[in-house]
Amino acid sequence: MYLLFPGRHIVTTQFQEEYLDRILGQEIAGLPDLLGAAPAGRVTDLVFAVTSSNKSNSRYNPLPFELRSIVIYEFARQWKRKYGANFHIVGIPHYQPTDKFMALMLKEIAEQTVAALELSSENTIVLSSTPPVIAASRALGYAVLPAEYDMAAQRYVHDVPTDLVRQIGTGEIGLEALGLSASARTVFSDLPEAGARIVRLYNDPILTEDGDLTATRDYNTYASTMAEVIDLKYQAIKDYIIPGKIVDEGCADGALISRIVRDYPDSDIIGIDLSAEMLARAYEWKRAGAFGNAFVFFKQQNLTTPVTESQANTSDTVICNSTLHELWSYGHRAESVRSYLRDKHKQLRRGGRLVIRDVVGPHAADTPVQLWCSAADGLTTGDYLTTPSSELSTYSRFLKFQHDYSPRPIQHAPQGAADGDAPQFTLPLRDAMEFITKMEYTDNWASEMHEEFGFWSFADWERELKDAGFTLHPASHAYVNDWRVEHIFEGHVGLVDIDGKPLAWPVTNMVLVGEKGLGI
Repeated sequence: MYLLFPGRHIVTTQFQEEYLDRILGQEIAGLPDLLGAAPAGRVTDLVFAVTSSNKSNSRYNPLPFELRSIVIYEFARQWKRKYGANFHIVGIPHYQPTDKFMALMLKEIAEQTVAALELSSENTIVLSSTPPVIAASRALGYAVLPAEYDMAAQRYVHDVPTDLVRQIGTGEIGLEALGLSASARTVFSDLPEAGARIVRLYNDPILTEDGDLTATRDYNTYASTMAEVIDLKYQAIKDYIIPGKIVDEGCADGALISRIVRDYPDSDIIGIDLSAEMLARAYEWKRAGAFGNAFVFFKQQNLTTPVTESQANTSDTVICNSTLHELWSYGHRAESVRSYLRDKHKQLRRGGRLVIRDVVGPHAADTPVQLWCSAADGLTTGDYLTTPSSELSTYSRFLKFQHDYSPRPIQHAPQGAADGDAPQFTLPLRDAMEFITKMEYTDNWASEMHEEFGFWSFADWERELKDAGFTLHPASHAYVNDWRVEHIFEGHVGLVDIDGKPLAWPVTNMVLVGEKGLGI
């Protein structure tokens, strides 16, 4: 008889150890907490189905599959020695929530084992304390052992692994006092980096539960949009890269690095990103050979992580491509960005460069302007708050933006009718450009509404860079993104001054290059 034990299996617990010791070696059908009719006989094989095995680097899944497999191996082999029970470890990829999960998992097990493990309700029982898994298993006819979960009381009566993982991460209880299995204690003692990884992820101030910057970003859309413009972004910065050790901070899926390796194949390139999802995509590109034979190394790290003494004076180029506005928005605003700039100065070798390409705020940002938004390019409705952003006209989308934007209140004076060519709103130039530069990001509207683009003008950035110790490269400049003007702005929005005179488009982006002096 098979005992199917699904779970993320980040740790194993003392309760699980005692529970298995109690049920193995005896007839399963007579167990008092068994739900449903079990096949006759004893358990001969344990099947550990490691769910979300292709996910790691998050509080939800802090350990990669290989470390979890070590935890399981140390846990399972005692039952091999004591009861002769075979064990199998099968990685189950992450699935979005679905009522088909049990069926998908069983198919994965069959395919990965080339049908060596054909599990069915006639030869398998399920061990799970997760109510949805219990319900799904019972619906497929499987008998279930609920372990830590009391079905009558509808609550957990023992600590489950996620409780212990949280306690490791937050330091609530010392490792020795936790209810870990003896085998898990051995693993965490022999491999202290496993516990250290959990602590780091739980103490990251920006990371979400799933290991990302924001819970509302559609990464498929985000990645495809980046792919469309990455060549333009690379062309804007490539002449300022100094070969050697090149660090791409906020590397996403490695798209920019795939361009860098073509021109700098002998450099060492380090890609850093906070998002577990983006790094998973980067690792896949690396597996597929997208970076050739260049040395490319990816790691998950918050950009607020301080530079250590061992990292000082080690990098030739640090690249921030569309990164620092996110650091401002999700961190502590000016404090986070200023600290970051000082740290990069420390990290760079003498003569090294910090290369920033990002959005930028307009000059004279508080100047009142009049904004025209098209009411004919989508749905103009009073129900703009519940209508998907992608269906709205630019006029209604602005009203939605004014309501949803969280970094600061958007104050505007309405004027004129929605339709026609006359401006409808009077507001500061900063707020008008904040809307204009993000109005097309409808697929990721919720996350964009949390981000601030135009917090500093180019002159402000120059001053901050100098205050951090850098010398400003003379090629640094702010510019209007002509592609966005042609494809996104024109025909949808327009700006005039307070007297009705048409305004030229303010700057939208910048390339800012700071050099660490040779004498510093």
